[in-house]
This record gives sequence, C-alpha cells and structure tokens, in this order.
Amino acid sequence: MDINGYQEWTKKFDLERDVRMLSLGLCGEAGEFADKVKKTHRIPPLIVSPEELAAELGDVLWYLCRLASTYGYTMTQIMAFNVTKLESRAARGVLHGEGDNR
Repeated sequence: MDINGYQEWTKKFDLERDVRMLSLGLCGEAGEFADKVKKTHRIPPLIVSPEELAAELGDVLWYLCRLASTYGYTMTQIMAFNVTKLESRAARGVLHGEGDNR
C-alpha cells in the first residue's frame, strides 16, 4: 500500500471527527511517542522496543492523513509541499532559525 492508498484506507476508521478533534488527536499521539522516547533517557532507562515506537508513529500518521484529507490534500501533495519548502530553505541557507517565512 502506498501513502495515498493508506490515506484513503484511514477513512474506514474516521468516526466523523472534526478538525479540532483530529488536531488534538495528532498532538496527543505525538506526545505519546515523545513520552516513550523520554522514558528511554531515564536513569535507569525504560526499555522501549522499536515496535512500540513504530506503533505510536503509526497513530501519528493516521491523524496526519485524516487532517490532510479534511483539507483536501493527498499525502503525496503534503510531502511535495514540504520538500519544496525545505529545498528552498536549504538553497537560501536558512534551515536553522525561527518562523515560517524564512
């Protein structure tokens, strides 16, 4: 399955969530991923398997796909926008810094 096929497949599990709920879900799942990574840096560290991290990233991906769909974009389009933005920043030497308009 490619990314756009996965995006289409995610509709099957979207229970009429709105942008607000999808946005909060994305933040929550990203937070769960970050929390697992954080716990691996404790003393003593918690052992978190790569599969556990992958499962959390999968949840992040689901929400990201649903949000892209909500706004009428395919994931391929989202990736293309991001590539264009980052290539432009790299060409202008502004990969580091602050703000969207650099």
